[in-house]
Amino acid sequence: MFMLTVRSCYQPTNHYHNFRHAIDVLQATFQVLVLSNLVPPLNSTECSVHIENPLLPEDYLTPVEVLALCIAAVGHDAAHPGVTNAFLAASRTSLSTIFNDRSVLENLHCLTISRIIEERWPALFDDEDGRFRKLVIEMILSTDMALHFDFMARFEALRGAITGEPIDEKQRSLVCCCLMKSADISNLVLFFSENILTQARPLQISKDWTLVLQKEVGAQDDLMVALNIAPSYPLSPTTTRGKVPSAEEQEQTLAKSQLGFIDLFALPLWTIGAGLFFPGMQHGLNTIGENRQVWMSKASLSSKNGQKPPNDGGNSSISTMQTSATAQSEGTAPTPRSPAAVVTEEDGGPRKVASTSSLNGNSRRQRNVRKERSLSSLWFWKKRKAAINEDQ
Repeated sequence: MFMLTVRSCYQPTNHYHNFRHAIDVLQATFQVLVLSNLVPPLNSTECSVHIENPLLPEDYLTPVEVLALCIAAVGHDAAHPGVTNAFLAASRTSLSTIFNDRSVLENLHCLTISRIIEERWPALFDDEDGRFRKLVIEMILSTDMALHFDFMARFEALRGAITGEPIDEKQRSLVCCCLMKSADISNLVLFFSENILTQARPLQISKDWTLVLQKEVGAQDDLMVALNIAPSYPLSPTTTRGKVPSAEEQEQTLAKSQLGFIDLFALPLWTIGAGLFFPGMQHGLNTIGENRQVWMSKASLSSKNGQKPPNDGGNSSISTMQTSATAQSEGTAPTPRSPAAVVTEEDGGPRKVASTSSLNGNSRRQRNVRKERSLSSLWFWKKRKAAINEDQ
């Protein structure tokens, strides 16, 4: 019943942030735990990775902490509305006001999964010191990419702090955050097969995840046009604004964006995780390197053919969303402006977007769309009430 309730609070209309993504992150989390000898393998024939001179003992995480990791993984995007923190701030939604423009989505996810646990699995919160609840919340909040580089600095500092000394609860919490953040972006690197040690997921699966995320970003782009909000990041190649890029242009953009995201986020994070806390991440780290070589060859091939890649600033669709979140946290989130100020890149040059009136027909339509999005935060609570009524 717990998992069914969690599933009901994910919006199936989201291209990327849906229940499938939640299960994907959960599976990544569990496999890293198995390969790092922190959880016994389900099949006795599948041995874990042999570790020489490990930084931490094999049993440094308690069973409660392992369970908290799995709960946080499956609930880390609960009730996600399919838009970014920057969008929520720019459109002045009620959610952004409630959480003071700080990690708005992540706070919503924490609130949602906490309420579900209270109703469906209350025993998890029965510990006297509230350790379980605090740990779940801390891990989910760490997935805010606006805080990514702060956490990277903390991970590096932790290495010297735990060498040769017993690891305490605060340090173990930070280690859990490292795995949570790594699993959240594991669609680039995740491995899955009958033998979890020998076969990686095909590159096509990683590409498919990126494409559905681009669709979600493109849907937000269109919504920003409808609400007359200027984006603070490059347009998604799938947006309906301006010229629709060719298949070759989209492939070039995808290659450059994946390289940018791997170099800026995935590779440094997984390198720290594999080198410090979770040796089982080494296989995923190897896959990152292999995927990077493939994307590098695709980008080089397009350049040799004389194709001019779209000017996307080197951001992938996922890093685009994270960039906008970072801008929002630093007080530089996009603010409503005149439609004439919204520009896009087409054929290498700027082009002004059509006015909002030509897209919507009238201002009433704008107000209706804004109202619909601002009320999206109530979606989960309606679903939860319906589920409770069915049980009764």
